[in-house]
Amino acid sequence: MKIRLIVAKNIGFCFGVRRSVETVEKLLESERKVYVAGELVHNERVLNELMKKGMVLFNPHSDLPKDLKAHTVVVRAHGLPPNIVKRLEDHAGRVVDTTCPIVMDMFKTAKGLAKKHDRLYVLGDPNHPEIVALRGYVEDPIVFKDRNELEKILKMRNDNPNLKVALISQTTKDFMTFQRSLELLVKHFKCVSVNRTICDITIKREEELGELSKKSDVVMVIGSEKSSNTNKLLRIARENTKAFLVSDPHDLRRRIPEFYDGMVVSMVSGTSTPDQLVDEMIDELKKICEEVDVVWSR
Repeated sequence: MKIRLIVAKNIGFCFGVRRSVETVEKLLESERKVYVAGELVHNERVLNELMKKGMVLFNPHSDLPKDLKAHTVVVRAHGLPPNIVKRLEDHAGRVVDTTCPIVMDMFKTAKGLAKKHDRLYVLGDPNHPEIVALRGYVEDPIVFKDRNELEKILKMRNDNPNLKVALISQTTKDFMTFQRSLELLVKHFKCVSVNRTICDITIKREEELGELSKKSDVVMVIGSEKSSNTNKLLRIARENTKAFLVSDPHDLRRRIPEFYDGMVVSMVSGTSTPDQLVDEMIDELKKICEEVDVVWSR
């Protein structure tokens, strides 16, 4: 049995996640324990490996660890509200901020827009760490997860159409939903300022997936079920073909029930998926199938 495997060009960690993970790894080379404010990355495997080396996760919005003064605290790529960062600086031995520059730009953009507009609309998941951090920069942003929720909010609020409003997005949301949300706001308000704060890397992965899914029998989305951008890629892939989320090589046979001769499989990943896991998935496929023609989209 021979299959063709197309590996996406944009795969594995994104820049922001890679920088955070490498920072913690570097700190653990010289420090016995390193605290991280919240989940460093939405991938259980990466977290478990780092915790074995001495990484300790804690909730920065709750009671702080008693020995924090003796250790370094890392702020993850998603960022934190400024008041929480200040609290950590006051109580920790050292704070290393690895907030992704793209995420930080989104915070600054939101803060500037909120000062100049009557309403700031934000496409995002209310409980996502990016949005939790954003609320520390902007007072009362109107957060909605999709176009349907935005429509309900607009009907409920029944705001004056002459209000000046602005629209931004969580950096990992999909561009199509952002566009549809903008169209809806334009119908309700005369003055709408739009700022595309979606990460370019995220958009490139969506565009590449759109092309790959059209010429594939199956799409493998590598990543964790806890990752919002991984689940987003799964939804996009399923618009064109069969798609499965696989988080572990040993789970590959159960997730994808059947391989057959001549099958075309595409492999993509969320931004919190390590490169090593991608390589292991390819190796596992080679064990399952007699021959795998691997094509790297690079």
